[in-house]
Amino acid sequence: LEDRVKADEEKVEVLVQMYSNMKPQQAAKIFETMDEDLAVEIIGKMKKKNAAEIMNLVKPEKAQVLSEKFSGFQRKVANQP
Repeated sequence: LEDRVKADEEKVEVLVQMYSNMKPQQAAKIFETMDEDLAVEIIGKMKKKNAAEIMNLVKPEKAQVLSEKFSGFQRKVANQP
């Protein structure tokens, strides 16, 4: 299991480097359709400047969802405490 976790972390690091080297416009298009949890993990490991450039180009609704997931924020459902 430890080997699997390490291999997965290494793959994410490769993705971080790959998306960091892409043009922000192209990366943003991919982030809009990518699995949200994976997108959040990649964005969280990128340099802030690169992540900000990509997030600036993602549709506002998607940027909101990714930001909320990144922060661990969970929207309260109406009529629930």
